[in-house]
Amino acid sequence: MPYTPHGSAMLTNALARNRLGVASVVFFVMSAAAPLTVVAGVVPTGLAVTGLTAISIAFVTVALVLAVFSVGYVAMARHIANAGAFYAYVSRGLGRPLGVAAAWVALAAYNSFQVASYGGIGAIAAPLFAEWFGIQPPWWLIALAAWALVAVLGVRDVAVNGKVLATLLVAEIILVVLFSFADLTTAGFVPSAAPLDPGGLAGAGAGALLVMAVTGFVGFEQSVVFSEESRDPRRTVPRATYLSILLITALYAFSAWAMISAAGPDAVHRATTEGPELFFTLPAAQLGDLAVDLGHALFLTSLIAAMISFHNIIARYTFSLGREGVLPRTFGRTVPATGAPKNGSLAQSAFGLLVILTYALLGWDPLVQLFFWGGTTGALGVLLLITVTSAAVIGFFLRTPCDETLWRRAIAPTCGTLLLLAITTAAFTTIATLFGVTPGSPPTWTVPLAYTLLAAAGATWALTLRLTRPTTYEGIGWGARSTRFHPTEDPPPTDPQPTDPQLSDSRPGDSQLTDPQLSDSRPGDLQPIDSRPGGSQPGDLQPMDSRPVGPQPGDLQPMDSRPGGSQPGDFRPSDSPRGTIPDTSDSRPSNSPANAAPDITVPLSAAPSSNLPGTNVAAYGVPSTGVPSTGVPGGGAPGGVSLSNGGRPSDPRDHDVSGGDTPGGAQ
Repeated sequence: MPYTPHGSAMLTNALARNRLGVASVVFFVMSAAAPLTVVAGVVPTGLAVTGLTAISIAFVTVALVLAVFSVGYVAMARHIANAGAFYAYVSRGLGRPLGVAAAWVALAAYNSFQVASYGGIGAIAAPLFAEWFGIQPPWWLIALAAWALVAVLGVRDVAVNGKVLATLLVAEIILVVLFSFADLTTAGFVPSAAPLDPGGLAGAGAGALLVMAVTGFVGFEQSVVFSEESRDPRRTVPRATYLSILLITALYAFSAWAMISAAGPDAVHRATTEGPELFFTLPAAQLGDLAVDLGHALFLTSLIAAMISFHNIIARYTFSLGREGVLPRTFGRTVPATGAPKNGSLAQSAFGLLVILTYALLGWDPLVQLFFWGGTTGALGVLLLITVTSAAVIGFFLRTPCDETLWRRAIAPTCGTLLLLAITTAAFTTIATLFGVTPGSPPTWTVPLAYTLLAAAGATWALTLRLTRPTTYEGIGWGARSTRFHPTEDPPPTDPQPTDPQLSDSRPGDSQLTDPQLSDSRPGDLQPIDSRPGGSQPGDLQPMDSRPVGPQPGDLQPMDSRPGGSQPGDFRPSDSPRGTIPDTSDSRPSNSPANAAPDITVPLSAAPSSNLPGTNVAAYGVPSTGVPSTGVPGGGAPGGVSLSNGGRPSDPRDHDVSGGDTPGGAQ
């Protein structure tokens, strides 16, 4: 499909640019990972569900796999900046149908994480409120309060969200480190090698343990979602990705080791009976009740931070799909002042509200059936997406010539794909263990079936677009550049002006063309006299040197040649003339009737301001009526219009009325 310099689908809405640095992106990524939620929730759950204590080495193993995957992932990010992330990468690497299939799966997976957090905060906060304040509101009321906060922040500037997340994330990381060091001073602490023993991953529950470890890293891959809003994304995205993996791994591995070592030989039993409270009760003797209450409070804010982060991720996926026409284009709009993807954010908020109200009305368990099952469902979906994207990296670099090394474009992506396939296979073969249900229970088959149907629906929709809206199909995965494809199903553009003044060749004082798409002469052009029918016409502007010596009535004269030099309202010559104008002096006889004072029509429209206050030149022509010949001695337009060489520019864009000091030109 051919490209056009300015497609008719030129976007007027876009995400905010240059808002996020490495630190801000890391805050978004680690907030989605929710360190406190993982350490206090996932680690005890992993101990209880699998009966294995090799959690620290599981985190390290998963980190190594994801680091290998990230080599090709961030290399591809240097060539693609798209808020659609997985969707865009799969589209460009494995084809558009699979890309849209990945988009559908991504929306389902990240929405599962996001709405699961509502169930978690409601169910966990309700008993804490009873302990702290003597009242126990229903879980859904607390969830609605969190929902309202997330909905408001979702339509705010991404930098505001980043500051909120930074505050919450720093607080919870400090608390995790503080509690973990307190574990080292407990009476029952005995350094244990079991959490770091690779042999512990050989047990029956090793696959489930690795998948739970993957859950702790969910969000690291979303550094590329913010590439369009990052400063220098070619550097910001790789640095944020690797730094996030390193920080998450160190925090999780150390905290899990300290917790298991402090719990002693019966760590599995205590995790089974106490659950997430194990993290808080172990250091309670050293830190006191106040620290434990603070830990519980930050556990809730950790969930809020995860909600905000996932909400932003989902809104940007939706924006990307709307911008390219895969979803209704209304989702591709942003708030003008902040660049926030408003409609995508509102859609996610509406879905979250629907889930909360549904669970509340039907009386479903918010902790198990929403928080635990929803989080596990999201983890499986993201694991699928990472695996498919790793294969897409290989496909992209096979199709795209580039200067990336062989390690980045082939070896690392291939190794990462094979390792991720092994983990994904283990995840779906141990799915009953992951959900904590018996084999054959509804979650064990409904979740894989749902993802299969969503992927099939996405691919079918892409093929439908290929048949019904081929230009939309061609733009899939290209982000903002998708608008460069000829949109044959859309009307042509009506605005000839460049949307970005930095991309325009015009300068202050330039005359603007009314139709920049045509390179030949058009109605209203000042043409060489000998190129028009019948030679000279009434009202022609003639080079002064081709007429009788001395100024004639109606001449446009050089400013310094008029009485008193320059006059008020003169159009000043620009610093450098634009283009050259054919010399047509030999075609005009000295007795041409056009020596009479011409009438010049000067539309006062959108050209940049000149030195004449209140007057701009957007186009010029030679009609028989126009502006009265007043304003300076000798007639002409008020203030005089300076022209280069007395004719028409050679470049159709350069209707420059500045002229400068071009020799022989009438100014």
